[in-house]
Amino acid sequence: MLKVWFVTFKKSFLSVLDMITDVLMAVEYLNTPGREKFGHALVAMVSLCMFFQLVAVWVQNSEGPRSGLIKEALFTLLALKPGADAFRVANGEEQPVYAVIDPALELAMTKMFEMIFEAIPGCVMQLYALLSMLEEGRSVSTQAYLSLLVSALSTGYISAITTYDYDISAQKRKNEPEFYGFIPDGVPGAIVFACMVLNSALLLLARSACAALLMLVQPSIFLYYVLGDCAFFFLQKAARGDIRCFLDKDGWVGTVLFDFLFQLCYKLVVDYTGLVQCRGPGCLGGCYWTGNMVLALAAPFGAVAIYFAGDASSGSNLDESTTWTLASSACGAWIAIFLLFLLLMNPALRHTFYSTQTSKAWVCSYFTKEGATDASKMQIHWYRRRLWKHLRPEVKEWTLANWARFETEQPDWFTAAKIAQVDADMIPPGSLEGLRRAGGGRKRKSSVSERVLEAVNV
Repeated sequence: MLKVWFVTFKKSFLSVLDMITDVLMAVEYLNTPGREKFGHALVAMVSLCMFFQLVAVWVQNSEGPRSGLIKEALFTLLALKPGADAFRVANGEEQPVYAVIDPALELAMTKMFEMIFEAIPGCVMQLYALLSMLEEGRSVSTQAYLSLLVSALSTGYISAITTYDYDISAQKRKNEPEFYGFIPDGVPGAIVFACMVLNSALLLLARSACAALLMLVQPSIFLYYVLGDCAFFFLQKAARGDIRCFLDKDGWVGTVLFDFLFQLCYKLVVDYTGLVQCRGPGCLGGCYWTGNMVLALAAPFGAVAIYFAGDASSGSNLDESTTWTLASSACGAWIAIFLLFLLLMNPALRHTFYSTQTSKAWVCSYFTKEGATDASKMQIHWYRRRLWKHLRPEVKEWTLANWARFETEQPDWFTAAKIAQVDADMIPPGSLEGLRRAGGGRKRKSSVSERVLEAVNV
């Protein structure tokens, strides 16, 4: 239990520290004449982060007990959600039958909302405030520099630990050896982890400085750049038939929250942190991730050129030579660290950084790949039906044929949560009746499933 609490502390400490520094900076800005808008912006960012975490809590727990929903909402409002999620993952807790996603993915989503709605915009805003003060020839407090450093390093750590937790998972390495397992054991693995932390922090600082410089020139320039970049992201996904998110939720929740908002969030997170986990086909894909990093590193140079080529630099106290040097140093350091990362990682998995596999092909591979285990084939039930509907007859036949064996052998992955993910028409009628009598938590009903459920009076 002591180890569990240590892991929980390790995964949540920097998040809490980052929030504390943000609050301190908000207080400083609110008490500084002419800088109150930055304090209001920080408060708005923290509030927005909590709001979207509450939305995620509702989606995850809306079909479960009301007490659980209230508890998770209180964790969120008290800024304890990252720690609570980390504890569940460290303690090995299973996914509740009513939950949409497992504890590991819930923790990752909590961290992602924290980065996209608080850490990243907070860093952008702090650098904008800092550069505007330097532009005017005003002094910047040590606390401001310290807060910026803590924000960058804590965000880098969150990004790295998210990837690390997934990659070292024994179950994921077993089910997806073609993607997981790039972090080696021992000292090389520690160096790879440090590389991810430093590169995420460097990229965040470089991209935030880029955003700040563009906003100093004209805020609309930065807005058009972001909108154009995001529009291209969704257009290329649509062109590849990859617009649907892999999470199994349809209706307006699936379209708005997952197909649009969730994918937009991890695209922006990668833009500013280079989250390595998102090179997976369920997110950006390896080829797009690498191309995105090239553009992300080029953006600061474009921002510096635009700033000093326009009228915004006239009368500015920012030194052009120093600014170019800082941009070159940050991007050069990122490239050097990434090369070290590639050198030390498992060479057999370097292909994941230029893979063109789509979400649909990835989901279907759980069932169709050569040598797929029972655990791997059953995993397909967890993913969105639209992505594997062409395999449904084959999946149904296999599931029905093996269900009795699973009930007899009771493998460790054959849990209540996994059973609840299976469509009712893919469970033998006798077993389905037993689940009904036992209160098996049936929550998924397809049109075919409903007819089966009616037949057994569920």
